[in-house]
Amino acid sequence: MLQKCLFISAFAFCTGLSAQIPTSVDSVITHFTKNERFMGAIALSTPGKEPVSYYAGFSSLEGRAPVNANTTFRIGSITKMFTAVMILQLEQEGKLSTGDLLEKYFPDFEQGNKITLFQMLTHASGLHNITDDSVYVDYFEQHQTHEEMVERIRKAGSDFEPGAGVSYSNAGYILLGYI
Repeated sequence: MLQKCLFISAFAFCTGLSAQIPTSVDSVITHFTKNERFMGAIALSTPGKEPVSYYAGFSSLEGRAPVNANTTFRIGSITKMFTAVMILQLEQEGKLSTGDLLEKYFPDFEQGNKITLFQMLTHASGLHNITDDSVYVDYFEQHQTHEEMVERIRKAGSDFEPGAGVSYSNAGYILLGYI
């Protein structure tokens, strides 16, 4: 029951539901699959019971193939929450500080002497979001070494002064993941 409550709470929080929160997993899934607002697979496990799986939507809008147990998904930005947690755990362990400057880990970055890990975590670093570039589609499915990615990010530079704004930046999280 706790897992279902957490699941419902997470969906309510993530989507800004404030009026009526569905009372069962089925109703949550039904709510979000309307108008193709959610597509994916959900597995719930309760100690002592068989896991329950839910599948919704399509693995591809073009082919309209339904999601099933064998559907693979790109994980994309889901990794950001894990990266942020790991950075904060490293800070708790005294191994780094969110106040550390980027240049401590990656020298020779434009503004590296001003960009903090905290700014990278909060998308306030000014680092250019390399996944917005048209050339990204040329290499995103090919293996890139850490060195190649760091060099791409370094060359892309900054879009604004660190702390002067907020702009989604995969580049910042790529570097945080390397740290």
